[in-house]
Amino acid sequence: MVLFAAGNVGKLSDIPGVGPRIAEKLVEYFGDEEEALQAILSCRISLISEAIGRAAATRLVHGLYRALFGAWPRDVAANDDAWKLFQAAKGVILKKVSSPAGRDVLACFLPMPSTGVKEAKRRLTLVKSLQEAIRELPRESIEALRSALSKLEWPKPVKISRIKRTLIIIGDNVAYEKAKRTLSNLVDIVLVNDADEVDRVAAERGEALVYDPDGVYAGPLPRVLELSVAEVVPEAIVEYFRVNWRVIEAVVDALEALGRWAPDILKIVGLDFDPTRVLNRLREALVFKGGEVAPDIDPEYQRLYTALTNLDRVVDEIELWVNNEVQTRLEKLEVRLSAAQFLRLFRVLREGGVEGVDLPEEIYEVFEEVAEEAEKRVVEKLHLTPDEAEAMRGLVPRTPLFPIELNRDKVEELRRVLRAKLSVKRFEVMQKLASKLVGVKAKLERLVDALALLDVLLAQVELVGDGVAGVPEVSSEYLGVGFVDAIEASLVGKPNVQRISYVVGSTPYKPDDTKGERVVLLTGANSGGKTTLLKTICETALLAQSGLVVLARQAWIGAFDYVHFFSKPSGMVDAGALEATLRILAAIVAGGSGRRLVLVDELEAATEAGAAARIMSVVVEKLCSRDNIVAVIVTHMAREILSNVKKVEGCIRVDGIEARGLDENYNLIVDRNPRYYYLARSTPELVVRRLLYRAKGREEREFYETLLRVLSGA
Repeated sequence: MVLFAAGNVGKLSDIPGVGPRIAEKLVEYFGDEEEALQAILSCRISLISEAIGRAAATRLVHGLYRALFGAWPRDVAANDDAWKLFQAAKGVILKKVSSPAGRDVLACFLPMPSTGVKEAKRRLTLVKSLQEAIRELPRESIEALRSALSKLEWPKPVKISRIKRTLIIIGDNVAYEKAKRTLSNLVDIVLVNDADEVDRVAAERGEALVYDPDGVYAGPLPRVLELSVAEVVPEAIVEYFRVNWRVIEAVVDALEALGRWAPDILKIVGLDFDPTRVLNRLREALVFKGGEVAPDIDPEYQRLYTALTNLDRVVDEIELWVNNEVQTRLEKLEVRLSAAQFLRLFRVLREGGVEGVDLPEEIYEVFEEVAEEAEKRVVEKLHLTPDEAEAMRGLVPRTPLFPIELNRDKVEELRRVLRAKLSVKRFEVMQKLASKLVGVKAKLERLVDALALLDVLLAQVELVGDGVAGVPEVSSEYLGVGFVDAIEASLVGKPNVQRISYVVGSTPYKPDDTKGERVVLLTGANSGGKTTLLKTICETALLAQSGLVVLARQAWIGAFDYVHFFSKPSGMVDAGALEATLRILAAIVAGGSGRRLVLVDELEAATEAGAAARIMSVVVEKLCSRDNIVAVIVTHMAREILSNVKKVEGCIRVDGIEARGLDENYNLIVDRNPRYYYLARSTPELVVRRLLYRAKGREEREFYETLLRVLSGA
């Protein structure tokens, strides 16, 4: 299954940002436009990156969202701060994803506007379905599945260049024309009148095959019975499986881990065939494990492969044995030489040889017997056939010479015979394998797509099972954000973190008789968790609108077209930050279309207090005047803002997070769940008291003591 349905994307040019140059690179890498488009829809980002680079691949995926849902993901996460929070929250899920392919798929889960609600719901339904399906799956099976998925990568496309091979067709013009149409891009095609011409043409052209359905050719060349790629150029099929053997191994291991549950679980992610029916074919493809054909794929292939592999070692061993054996036998031999024989032997030895010496018959017999036995041993050790044995006849010299050196020309002759036979047998093995693997490539790729998506869903199911996350409800029938027991992404895994429940706007979640107010002024203690709550709202909305689980036990999201997050200005009064923020807020409140979530953190920090209150009162009024906007504004000036606001009845609410004091370690005691309809104090005196406790020098302590007196009014 691909993550996306093609929708209105039928060709590469339908994706914004894909021009002729990008399209050309994609087609060149993947082989054709259909394969390239399939890779995009399946989110094979790492492969796409090999063709056009990572940055361009990322832009391409964003363009796909624009084509399918009418908005760029970076427009939904409407500014850099919102985007960073989304990526941090998604990182919690990423840590649970096992496979490289799965990480690519997760990268394609991006925020969709309100037009993508149906797609977000579909993705979340997959999580629920998998959550139910794996309940029966034993824990050890899940662990084995994760282990298999950790090795899952995308299968790489394989290009087959033209092969130096000639297909010889005997007297069949129709077959010749068909072969030219279907195979001439891969091999040469030659038509001959009769079988007698075949060997001559083959001798001229090198490697050759014969199309001989009638069986009229009786020579040594391999024959093909049909004009198919699998028969004539099996490499064009099996090379893909050779290159991608690690992917195949991961898929096989994953299917074996799922066992009898594989069909039902993979059906959840859209696999429309029974994976167990292709499992045996994939196992057969693992003959390429290690990158080459496994010798045991065929008994004759294994015999020839082993003989070639062991040839030099066996020859060296036999040469050593021959010399030792001749010496041993000669030492045991008693011979009588005539005076004439002795004189001739003495003379030739002085001249450096024994040729021409009339030695006793017993010596010749020793050399002959050892030679015969040695060649027999070679035949047995290498399991040679009679014709192969004949090729190495004469390997061991019969002439009485010492030390004895084997005939290396015979070794090379035997090597040529074995290589020729192995080449023919390998081709025959490839033919058989290719015929079995025709059509398996497409199923393998669909299996990888399904398993990669399964990996992402499994990561989410595990987070839900661990109590870290929950499956949200996403709808365009209401406008707001609500959640129960939520946690901000940066706090996941940390000890003693209080989870937060909250709502803004209209959602099915209505705690404490809240009335669906769309604008909230969030007040309260310094370091009490106001900014953390603001981040949690942003992360929850964007995760849900990506079709991902959220970091909350429950959540309700009224889908937004834009999510804005304005961080607290840093440093002292920052005119640049104020100007930039006001410009964006003006665009939002001055008639910007679309459903919007606006989150603002202490805008007053960008200017002086009096002006800030007046500015914020205008902002609040304008936000309330637009029924397409939900906003949360963190402020320490709620009272001043409200005193200047008009005509906001039923729209605005003030909530508060208040510190109740300091514990024995001078840490703030805070209930980080906001109180609805409550104006909370900033309680800076508690912060100063904590700093006083931790102060080290006398002057530093005096400074904090003075601050405390001022704050207490003493």
